Amino acid sequence: MKSKYYSPTTDRIFQRIVPCCLILIITIFYIIYHLQNEGMIWTEHTSFNRETISTGIHNDVRQSTEAERELRIQQGIAKEILRFHVIANSDSEEDQVLKLKVKDAVTKALQPKLNKANDVNEARNILDGELNNLVELSDKIIQENGFTYTASASIEKGYFPLKVYGDLTLPPGEYEAVRIELGSASGRNWWCIMFPPLCFVDATYNVIPEDSKEELKYVLTEEEYDSIFSKKNDKEKVKVKVSFKLLSWLDKWMDNK
Repeated sequence: MKSKYYSPTTDRIFQRIVPCCLILIITIFYIIYHLQNEGMIWTEHTSFNRETISTGIHNDVRQSTEAERELRIQQGIAKEILRFHVIANSDSEEDQVLKLKVKDAVTKALQPKLNKANDVNEARNILDGELNNLVELSDKIIQENGFTYTASASIEKGYFPLKVYGDLTLPPGEYEAVRIELGSASGRNWWCIMFPPLCFVDATYNVIPEDSKEELKYVLTEEEYDSIFSKKNDKEKVKVKVSFKLLSWLDKWMDNK
C-alpha cells in the first residue's frame, strides 16, 4: 500500500536527481584528483628545474674556481723561472742539427755564470748582460758550420703551450724566456728551464735528477711543485688501473672456461 503522499511525479523527480547527484559527485572528485596530480607534477618539475639550475651553477663555479687555481699556479711558477729557447732557421735536418750545436755551446758558456745566481732576478741580470756574447757565440757556431745567416738574442715574455721536459710538465701560459733565433727562426725550437738551471740536464732523461728537483723545490711553493710533477704520476695510475681491470677480466674468462 503506497503512502498518500506518493505520486508518480515525485518518483520520476527522485529517479532523475539521484543519478545527477552521483554524476556531480564523481565529477567533483575527478577534478580534484587531477588538480592534485597536476600540482604534484608541477612541483616535481619545479624541483627538478631548481636542482638542475643549482647543479649547473655549482659546476660553473667549480670549473671557474679550478681555472682560477690553475692560472694562479701557472703565474706563480712563471715568476720564479726563466725559460730558454733556441729556434732553428728551419725544420731541415741541417738546421735542426745546427740548433743543437748552438744550444750546447750556449749552455756550456752560461753554466758557471748562472751557478752564481741565487734567485730569478739575479739570473735575469746575468743573462741580460750576456745577450751580446750569446749572439757572437751563436754566429761563430753558424759560420763554422758553413751557414750564412745570423743569430739574435733577447729576453722577452710570451705565451707558451704545455711543455714536457723529462717527467716535468710546464702548464701553458705566459713565461719570460731567453730566446736565441737562428736565421728566419721558422723551425722547431729546443727548450729548457734556464733558471733554476735545468738546461744542463739531458732532455732525453725519463725523470729530472733529484738535485735539479731540489732547485725547483727551493723556488716554488709546494702546490706549484706538485702540479708540474703530478701529470706523469696520474698517467701511471691510469695505466695500472687499466692493467688491473684487464687481468681481472682474464681471470674471470679463464674461470668460465
